[in-house]
Amino acid sequence: MFGLFHFLEWMDDPSRFKNFIGNWLGAGFPEELIKSLPVFLYAYRRPGTSISSIVFLGLLSGLGFGIYEGVDYQKGRNFRLADSPHEYYLLNVLRLTALPFLHSIWSGIAAFFIGLYFHAKNLRWITCLGAFILPGILHGLFNYFGTSFANLSMALLSVIIFNIYISLTSRIEGHRTHLPAAPTPLT
Repeated sequence: MFGLFHFLEWMDDPSRFKNFIGNWLGAGFPEELIKSLPVFLYAYRRPGTSISSIVFLGLLSGLGFGIYEGVDYQKGRNFRLADSPHEYYLLNVLRLTALPFLHSIWSGIAAFFIGLYFHAKNLRWITCLGAFILPGILHGLFNYFGTSFANLSMALLSVIIFNIYISLTSRIEGHRTHLPAAPTPLT
């Protein structure tokens, strides 16, 4: 995809910089782009869709992708990564429970910006950057940190950022749909 597969080779590079770039541009960015494309197309074809509906579709797109990836890992990669049956079981549990929800969170973040793209036309270039760069960086950093404590921190940071954007969605949609109360008739 757009020559980004070249960066997959960098994911195992001893250079920290190349390793991060490989995890971001080789895995995080392309995966987030793939998960966001159907959400973008849906929002494009249905103008006026609320931001919260677009975020919901983003969450579903990420969840579906994460489950598919988890099953795919179960069929091959987890065998190679695990040193024992216990590790294989743990990897499968993580791949089929927690990680699909992280994929969902990252897609939800992208979908928030996609929703803004269609609702705040004067901020389009900023929303494009937010939709396609921020989730990819969070995903890339999560992959980059591997099994360290920082990996868990990236997951927590992703959840916090998503929650901030969800609260902003409520405020944005509240201001957009808030109508003044109708005057009461005099009797």
